[in-house]
Amino acid sequence: MTISHRRTSRSSNSSTARAREETISSHNEPSDEEDHLRGSAELPPTIPNMEDRPLVEPVGDKHWTAVQGRTPSSVLTCLLKHHHPGLIMYRGKTVVASTWKHYQAAKDSSGKSKADFVDEGFWQRFRFNPAIEAKSREQVGRCCSDLLGSMMYYARIAATLAHFRSVGRKICDKIAGQFYLTREEYIARRQKWCSEDCWAALATEWSSPEFKEKSVRNRGNRRSRNFKPHKGGSNSIAVIRQKLSRKYGRDVSDVEAWVHTHRGLNPEDVTSLNTEAATECLETYKAKAIELNGIDFDWLHSPVDVRALYQCNCGRQHGKWATFNGTIDDTEALPQLNRSRSSVAARRQHQDVEEQLRKEAHDGRLAKQYAESMLEWGRMVQARDENLQRFMETVAVQIGLPLTTVPYPLPPAPPAPVYAISPSPNPSPDNAATHGSCVREETPEEILSRIAYGGFGACANTNGGDDGATGGANNGQGFGNGTASGGGNYSPPQVDGFPLDAL
Repeated sequence: MTISHRRTSRSSNSSTARAREETISSHNEPSDEEDHLRGSAELPPTIPNMEDRPLVEPVGDKHWTAVQGRTPSSVLTCLLKHHHPGLIMYRGKTVVASTWKHYQAAKDSSGKSKADFVDEGFWQRFRFNPAIEAKSREQVGRCCSDLLGSMMYYARIAATLAHFRSVGRKICDKIAGQFYLTREEYIARRQKWCSEDCWAALATEWSSPEFKEKSVRNRGNRRSRNFKPHKGGSNSIAVIRQKLSRKYGRDVSDVEAWVHTHRGLNPEDVTSLNTEAATECLETYKAKAIELNGIDFDWLHSPVDVRALYQCNCGRQHGKWATFNGTIDDTEALPQLNRSRSSVAARRQHQDVEEQLRKEAHDGRLAKQYAESMLEWGRMVQARDENLQRFMETVAVQIGLPLTTVPYPLPPAPPAPVYAISPSPNPSPDNAATHGSCVREETPEEILSRIAYGGFGACANTNGGDDGATGGANNGQGFGNGTASGGGNYSPPQVDGFPLDAL
């Protein structure tokens, strides 16, 4: 059996073997006259009639809805190549235009930038929904920022493939990145869309030892377990989701589309994807989504929960989502996260205030119980003092001492405190401890201090006046007038010495 090739068809054994060798290439291998890797390299013509242009709407942060014919990303790539600025002066340095900001900085004499030409050319071939015009125009810039990285990457791959074809070898574009040419070999395979001086600058960079070292390191990173390769080819998640929706006759979520592009050996098993990292990321998102939305949350068929995705991945490291990257519109997701964090912070602050109030109410109840216990202990001390007073008076009479030598008795016990009760504006159980008192609760330290100075069963008067801590008008002769809550301080009489010492 003869294996035909694009250029010749030979039946000899040697020709057949050579043809078989030459067919080992990428799936979309171009002919010798072509220098592109995939898709069409020709810029499609403009469509004069607005109604005839395909309607496209942004999906996520860099994708579009699927359309018949050329995809928006393909047209944008052709426009980026067609209007490539080459070498430009950017922030005082001569650089190769490789970012969207470079396109915006490259302006002609009229002040129109290369980015304006790309945007204008795109909307001459597609049309947007007037209701989301601003969002659609912003999507062009985000999509171009992503496409430029791929365009510059595949420029070196295309030059490598062209070089190997020129020496009679065919390699797959999947492994072309592992080969590095000399500066002269790169220059000899210049891409048509790139100017000579710009291509020479790229060839100098690609042939440098620093670039090779970085390229090898990045290739190793892509082979690590954290890398999650997909099986969607050049199709975005948005396109895959729309294709699956047409296939199943229902709306397919972004989560389902992502699982489909990372499916394992069993496409029906969503718990085992093509890599351990993909499986781990999906399980983490699933657990967090159920935690935030309840056990009955259908995480697989629902839209991506940005809160769950943000929390399970500890934010957006390096400005990218660890899972479902590209399917989330950051212009909507980030403000939503900010509002969510603000509401969570406010709720947490409210909970902290309530917790503090509960602790203060608990401490108030303990202080009140302690004060009541100390009042009872004071009564016992008073009764003991009265018995001791009678005993000493009896002894003084029997031994012939005057009663004036017996120490003065303690004054009578103060009455039990009466707490002022006023209607509480917030009759919650937390307020039951203070009974709505208009007089603040004493802390345990204040109660101990007051009792140490003899103030049993009375709240400290913090208002000063005649019943202050110094005793005021009472002159240390007993209890002062109580406050509204039974306040007042007791100062015991000062005695120079114990009379029996003279015996």
